[in-house]
Amino acid sequence: MVGELIIVPLSSQLFDLDLAAYRSSPKAISAHGAGLWPEHLGQEEARRLLAIHEKEHATGEAYAYAILDPDGTREIGCVYLRRLSAFTDRTGTSFDTAAIEPDRTAIVTFWLIDDQGARPSTALVLDSLRRWLHHWRAADLIYRCLPDEVASVAALEEATGLSSVAASRQELPYLWFADHATNPVD
Repeated sequence: MVGELIIVPLSSQLFDLDLAAYRSSPKAISAHGAGLWPEHLGQEEARRLLAIHEKEHATGEAYAYAILDPDGTREIGCVYLRRLSAFTDRTGTSFDTAAIEPDRTAIVTFWLIDDQGARPSTALVLDSLRRWLHHWRAADLIYRCLPDEVASVAALEEATGLSSVAASRQELPYLWFADHATNPVD
């Protein structure tokens, strides 16, 4: 638990909350998934995708987490962690700085439900995510989003301790923000 948010591994136990969040947020899903995620997610497809997330988590390939409201009764979004080296090896993406070491960096992406009245601001969620991630000290962090994720872009641009990083040879027009914090935020 971080502040007023609960961040837990995305699992089949959260099926109903996750499907409700997904279905109620077509704008967020379209922007975050670059239009590649299905607009209308059926129960069987949702179960299959959750099983993939659980398998990736168990094997250490990637980590998907649900972001829940303070009482744990509503999912307000998801955060995903993946190895940057796996992404750069697959896509050929490179960064215009030697400060980014793909072998020791994790990509952080997230989406939040469309209903802004039912969740904290994107900036507050980002702050909570950063505190949660820095607590673990597991890897260097680089945040990735797409231009259509307007609220996420604004929050990342305004956050202290993050800076924009240019990338080339990208499959999509991703925006990247390196986290330069060297101490965990408690």
